[in-house]
Amino acid sequence: MISVSGDGLEGGREMKNIMRITGILFFMVFLSEPVCNQVADEFQVTTHEAHQTSPDIFRDYVVYVDYRNRNADIYAFNLAYQEEKPICVNPHDQTHPKIFGDTVIWVDDRNGNSDIYGYDLITETEFCIVNHLADQWSPDIYDNIVVWIDERNDGGDIYGYNISRKEEFRVTTDPHTQWFPCIYGDIIIWYDFRNDEGDIYGYDLFSGKEIEIVREEGLQVFPAIYGDKVVWADGREKSLIIYAYDLETGQSYPLSHSSHIQWFPAVSKDFAVWVDLRHGNDDLYGYHFLTHREFRITATSFDEQYPALYDTIVVWQDSREGNADIFGCTLEFPVSRHDSQNGPSCFGSILIFMMILVSFFQYPISG
Repeated sequence: MISVSGDGLEGGREMKNIMRITGILFFMVFLSEPVCNQVADEFQVTTHEAHQTSPDIFRDYVVYVDYRNRNADIYAFNLAYQEEKPICVNPHDQTHPKIFGDTVIWVDDRNGNSDIYGYDLITETEFCIVNHLADQWSPDIYDNIVVWIDERNDGGDIYGYNISRKEEFRVTTDPHTQWFPCIYGDIIIWYDFRNDEGDIYGYDLFSGKEIEIVREEGLQVFPAIYGDKVVWADGREKSLIIYAYDLETGQSYPLSHSSHIQWFPAVSKDFAVWVDLRHGNDDLYGYHFLTHREFRITATSFDEQYPALYDTIVVWQDSREGNADIFGCTLEFPVSRHDSQNGPSCFGSILIFMMILVSFFQYPISG
C-alpha cells in the first residue's frame, strides 16, 4: 500500500479523490455500456450472381428462392456440410419457401395459378399439398400441419392440411379477409380484417376455439409465433412498432420504443428479430426476452430484409453485393444494453472492473 506523509499528505488525499472519482466513472461506464458483443461474425450463405431471396431456416437447412434459371426456383443450403441443393426447378415460378423438420413447402405456379407443394428431404420426393382453381399462397408449416391463405371463397380465408393424414381443413369462416397465417404447436395465428383495420387472431387446433390476440386502433400485421410468444408489427402509435403477446399471461408489450417503422418480425426461443428503418435503410434489430434488451444486428448502408430465425441463428436477404443474397449470423449471450452492434468484449469489461477493485484497495478512501 502506498503511504503518504509530510508535504505529500495533501497530494495523497488529492490522488485518492482522483482515484475515487475515476473508479466511480469507470463503474458507471461498465454498467451503461454493452457487456458483450451480441452478434457473432456474419456469414454468407449464397454467392451466385443471380438473386436469392425470401429465406427460411430450420436446424442446419436454409431454404430460399433462387433466380439463376431465369425464373423463381427453390434451393436449400446445408450450413453443416456447406452444400447447396436444388429443391424444385420446375420451369414455372416457385416462391415463399418454408421449412420444418425434413419438409420444405412453397407456393407453386405450375398449374396456372398459385398452389402449395412440398418436398421431403429424406426421401427426396415432391408432393402436392393443395391444387385448386383459386389461389393458395403465404404458407407456413409446423410438424405435419401446413396452413395458407386460400381465395376459393372470394376472399382470403385460412386453410390447413395434415400431411400425415392427407386431410385438408378450413380454419376461418368469417366473411372478412384473413391473411399471413403462422403456426406453432396447436396454435395458428393470422392478420384479420373483420374489425375494418386489421387485428391479430388465432385458432387452437386442440380445443377448436378461436382466440382474439390483439384488437387495437391502427394496423396489426405480419404476425409470427414461437411457443407462448406472438410478435407482430403494430400501428397503434401511427408508426409500425414491434409488439409481443404472451399467450400464457395475456399481456402485450412493445419490444422497441423507436418511432421509426419496424416490420417483418421473426421469433424463436429467447429472441425476436425484425426489419428496422431508424437509420434510413432496412437494418435488422433484435430483442432478447430474458434481459428485455433491444440490440442492432446489421449496420451496413444496404438493405437487409425478410429475416428468419431458428434458435440463435438468423438469416436474411441482403443487397450489399449488388444483387440479393442470403446472409446470416449467430446471436450470442449476453446481449448489450444498447443498440450498439460492437461493444467492449466480456474480457475487456471484466478487466476494467478488476482495475477498479484494485484501485479501491490500493487507495482506500478516507476523510
